[in-house]
Amino acid sequence: MLKEIAGTRPKNRARRKIETLPEIKITLREHYERKQSQYEFQWPAYLDADLRRIFSAEPRYKSRMTAVSFLRSIKRECEQLVGDGTGVHKYAIDHVYELMIERAGQLKLRVCGSSEQAKRETMIMLTVQTMNVVHSGYHRISL
Repeated sequence: MLKEIAGTRPKNRARRKIETLPEIKITLREHYERKQSQYEFQWPAYLDADLRRIFSAEPRYKSRMTAVSFLRSIKRECEQLVGDGTGVHKYAIDHVYELMIERAGQLKLRVCGSSEQAKRETMIMLTVQTMNVVHSGYHRISL
């Protein structure tokens, strides 16, 4: 392809600068903080209901394993199965899974049913939410 275009003039010959160095008034950190807040993922409230369907914050389950510990213990298996089943890159799956773990901790959830049932429902939730993220295009945004 390079041989085909060799010797031809570029179509875009404009050399104007968007901002010259002295005109830039913000730091690189501020720039990335603005970008990150612009594209920040907000955990929708209805997903809390999905987590509460699998886990519980009721006092009667206080002696049970925390949802955070449980989710971490099955993380590798869940991500592998969801990745194999969906073909989605592990990075996107891991991002969704980490959000699930973080939110489960914030809600102080604990395992309330059997481990096998909780694992199965976690995989289903992870699959659905991963596909939602992929179809929204959010996974393409590098933060």
